[in-house]
Amino acid sequence: MRGRRLSRTCSRLSAFILALLLMVSSQVAYVSEPDAFSEVMPYDVLCGPEPPQFAQVSSELQVGSSDTALDRAYELILAGRLVETLDLLDSAGYTEGANPRADYYRVLALCGTKRLDDAVELVQSLFEDQAYAGLAHYALGCAYLNQSGLYDSSSPASALAQFEKAWNLLPDASGLAFYLGLTHYELGEYARAAEMLEVAVERDESLAQGYLNLGFALARLGETQAALDALHNAAQLGHDHRQAFMAIGDLYFELGDFEAAASCYKVVSDEGFLSAQYKLSLALLLSGEVEEAKAVAEELVSAYPKHFDGWITLGRARQALGEIEGAIEAFESALWLRPGHFSVRLHLASACLAASEIDRAKSYVEEALDIYGGDAVAYRLLAEILEAQGDMDGAREAVRKSVQIDPSDALARSLYERLI
Repeated sequence: MRGRRLSRTCSRLSAFILALLLMVSSQVAYVSEPDAFSEVMPYDVLCGPEPPQFAQVSSELQVGSSDTALDRAYELILAGRLVETLDLLDSAGYTEGANPRADYYRVLALCGTKRLDDAVELVQSLFEDQAYAGLAHYALGCAYLNQSGLYDSSSPASALAQFEKAWNLLPDASGLAFYLGLTHYELGEYARAAEMLEVAVERDESLAQGYLNLGFALARLGETQAALDALHNAAQLGHDHRQAFMAIGDLYFELGDFEAAASCYKVVSDEGFLSAQYKLSLALLLSGEVEEAKAVAEELVSAYPKHFDGWITLGRARQALGEIEGAIEAFESALWLRPGHFSVRLHLASACLAASEIDRAKSYVEEALDIYGGDAVAYRLLAEILEAQGDMDGAREAVRKSVQIDPSDALARSLYERLI
């Protein structure tokens, strides 16, 4: 990983046990006189129920002395009572521009009550105080990014502009590096996203969401091993472990390490996560654990009879075990769910051929070729079927087409060499 060596873990997740910790929202501490004071942060209000926990403390912010009305406004904001916050600021005589702390609270409350245009206007006209100006732009960025789902849509480009202004004013705030990384990711700027997220985790090694999103960005860049390192760190730190394990499993699957992928998917599947259960069955099948793959797939389609991919995996597992009639039954269930599907007809043709139901196999493969006439596997299956029917000329013509379409198909080449 650029500029940082993340801790490496074994590719077999079954070799270690991860503690699954719950992330809790927190405030970043800033020092004031005479007492310590923890200022409310934009992500506490505008980024959903579980904002990240940032350990890095900015040295730039100094809040003012305690004020009864503003202390009450602070409490109201953290309680989510934002309309009351605005009413309090008005009744306490805090006109716009009178107090930077009051103006910042007003910006938070305006953003949180879907009055973003009013908040933007306020920030543009006020805030000579550098620290609170940085927080105000930070708040606008969080509102535009819309992680809370408060607004009908998000605007990553507008969020980026606000976060960059905040970053210039508060360069030590680790949370800003994280949100800048998220925003670049949303914009498809994965290299820049990875750069900012690396800054975030360098400053705060406990930032689980930072490692998680860094892993996503690195995966987009094709830096698979570095992505795995980051995702392993996210899983160990415990934030949204299902998302981390699924992402790790997907990367191992892409690498062809189906055993490791299955280990990841199993962690999430045990919690009843539907997508993980399907991927677990497929990874087990491809890793050679066919009986276990069959059991997982049977459990999946029993609970979710309309799970098309579950039926396909079940059919493949049964066919691999020689349970041909059961395989045909599973593939037919999949075809019933998607009558126009191309590939399921090839699965049915293969299973019927294995069951010596030659005419039925031919019917399915011809239907598939009517849907799409350029598939090498379909022509290979047709060649095998025609050979079984004694139509050698037709078999040769079909296998020639298969090899022409995909010269790398070893089964087609072997059949070609035998028939030609």
